[in-house]
Amino acid sequence: MLRNFVSKLRRSCLGTPGWIKVNFDGSFVAQDGKAGAGVIARDSQGHVIFTAWRVLFRCQSAEEAEAQACLESFHLAAQWAQGSIIVETDCARVANALQAKEDRSLLCFILSEARHHARLLVEWRIAKVMRECNSVAHEFAALARRNTHSAVWIGQAPACVLDLVKNECNPLS
Repeated sequence: MLRNFVSKLRRSCLGTPGWIKVNFDGSFVAQDGKAGAGVIARDSQGHVIFTAWRVLFRCQSAEEAEAQACLESFHLAAQWAQGSIIVETDCARVANALQAKEDRSLLCFILSEARHHARLLVEWRIAKVMRECNSVAHEFAALARRNTHSAVWIGQAPACVLDLVKNECNPLS
């Protein structure tokens, strides 16, 4: 039974046929104020289109880190992803705010900029996913936060997360 659940979970981490799946995550540590954003884009078969991580300076909260990661995902998708986009997050607050007609939160300016980049896309939608389906983006966000380093890789992922990318997208055999 557990094996069937894990297999179903991993299959759900794959994208919808014909759509590009972009996962994002933010990482924030309140004790020292360090934060990072992580993004991975894959086609519907799980092939990497781009990966990115960015250190976030002057970040005030975990929600702000998530919103900044959302902005980064739309910015990169507008540049590097051709076609319809499903943006996935494990942060219900950001997913709900993007779907709302009006947002008066402290994040409204960041999310407004994300929507601006989204207008450059053919079509997009946002989905709230389980944290287990966002593990690669989470790892990139933590990497940026820990190393105070930013990077974008086109068409591949760095060696430090290759196993995680494969395991997140492939059902158990």
